[in-house]
Amino acid sequence: MSNTAKMYCQLFGVVLVAVGLLDIVFPGIFGLFNEQTWLTRAAHTLGGAYVAYVGFSGSESSQMKTAQVLGVIGLVAAVLGFVAPSVLDTIYVTDGTNFNVVHALIGLAGVYAGWMGGTKQVV
Repeated sequence: MSNTAKMYCQLFGVVLVAVGLLDIVFPGIFGLFNEQTWLTRAAHTLGGAYVAYVGFSGSESSQMKTAQVLGVIGLVAAVLGFVAPSVLDTIYVTDGTNFNVVHALIGLAGVYAGWMGGTKQVV
């Protein structure tokens, strides 16, 4: 059996932890994360640790729910970033097209993994 939500949580959990830690240890690394705040760094690192934990140790239902929640958060952040970036500034999350696109892709992948991916038989 292959669980799309499990793979999503494992992959994006580890990636979020890596992004958070890289930005804490090397602020502004390669100019990619130079607009991040401590709140954003903490959200990426701690949120990613939780998502990875669920991906590696959680039940299938918790993996699906986590993918759904992370997907919705990503989509909301992307939509707000495109439509009303000043709203994100009030909670110390920076805006910018590159960040919005990344959040949209993470959101779409989470929505797919959480609601449409399910468990599939691998032949």
